[in-house]
Amino acid sequence: MWAHRCKRENRNLPPDPCNNQLGWCSGQVPSHSVWFSFVAPPSGKISLNFGTTNTWDSQIALWSAPDCNALLTGGAVLVAANDDYVGTPPYPYDAAIAPVCVTAGATYYVQVDGYNTTTFDNFQLVLVEEATPNCDDGNACTVDSYNCSTGQCTNVFQDADADGVCDFNDTCPGTPNGEGVNVAGCSCSQVTIDDGNACTLDECTNGNVTHTLQDADGDLVCDANDNCPNVVGQIGSSCDDGNVGTINDILNASCQCEGVPSCTTNSVALTLQTDANGNQTSWEIRPIGGGAALCNGSGSPSNATVVEECCLPNGCYQLLVYDSFGDGMTTGGYVLRDGANNRIIDNANDGVFTFTSSLAAGFCVPTGTDVLAAGSCDQSGLYTNAVLYAAPNANVSAQYGVGNQTDDGYQFWFFDPDGGVRTHHLQEPREPRQPRIAQAVQRHVRASS
Repeated sequence: MWAHRCKRENRNLPPDPCNNQLGWCSGQVPSHSVWFSFVAPPSGKISLNFGTTNTWDSQIALWSAPDCNALLTGGAVLVAANDDYVGTPPYPYDAAIAPVCVTAGATYYVQVDGYNTTTFDNFQLVLVEEATPNCDDGNACTVDSYNCSTGQCTNVFQDADADGVCDFNDTCPGTPNGEGVNVAGCSCSQVTIDDGNACTLDECTNGNVTHTLQDADGDLVCDANDNCPNVVGQIGSSCDDGNVGTINDILNASCQCEGVPSCTTNSVALTLQTDANGNQTSWEIRPIGGGAALCNGSGSPSNATVVEECCLPNGCYQLLVYDSFGDGMTTGGYVLRDGANNRIIDNANDGVFTFTSSLAAGFCVPTGTDVLAAGSCDQSGLYTNAVLYAAPNANVSAQYGVGNQTDDGYQFWFFDPDGGVRTHHLQEPREPRQPRIAQAVQRHVRASS
């Protein structure tokens, strides 16, 4: 909107060619100037003309000044001025301000005068806001502006804290210099890391917070709540102690799996190694001298290892393994062990029999403590003059040189698990050291205790 003001001020302009935009014709001075003011529009670019009254010999000037007084005291700055605007039909002497850059929102002053002191006329002064390019790049992260002086758009990325996330998207402005941030512009010092959950490990890297469940044993009970953090389960949880002779296995107060013995007398375990016809194999354990079987089984899978349990009172028994076809277990075999996993009968990988395999002498439980020495166990292919040793028995050693020596010593027994050969030898304690039998009487024997 125009403001008609500073009416008495006649501001001198520098002489210039008449059609220039920086002055009036040489020799021209203001004589009866009329002043107007306006606030520069947002585009920052304007022009001035006399509209339909451009038929008189006019003069015009555009000034930048803080107020009217500055025009009198030399505080004004000439922006543009013209006496004769080139190419303006139909009258060649009217004045106009060509498109010029101004500061949007600033106040400017317009001086209008006539050529010489005798030119007067009614006039229409027209302020034109010149069109400028649309500099909006559609990016909320930039401040878009038009530089009138260069005629170029500028789109300045706004990132006050220099964290690489623009201010528009930055939910954590003011990030300390040098700290890494997440996509929201937040660093670890600007976010909450502790989730208040004792079960998680809370960590932060470049503003990205993670809460990792701590469960060392993978039992889905977090370590903070797990009284057995390194073992699957908790105290009192069911488990498997790997001992076929126990039941109701649970984790004890030391987080160890412990079961209750399933047999309170004598537990034995028969491990069957079946051949391609496991359904032909059956077994039973019955008292020596007759009586009903205390344990039995049949229908085992083929080519499999099957463990069968049996609980026996103190006494002597006979294990009988049957093959209904009469060709034995061919590639299979069996082993009978006591509750301490000591072998009683070892017929592994030796299922060569017809219909029945049985140790003629049977076996007794509980088993004794006399055994072969470690180096004499699991010997196969023994020939004449082979030597076997028994582990020393303290009671026998104590009788060395005491009383009748003919009733003291060790007996070495040899059995065929499938029946057949059975023999034994007495070795007197001729010296108080590890007893031995100096000559194996059976060739191709596998000796085990």
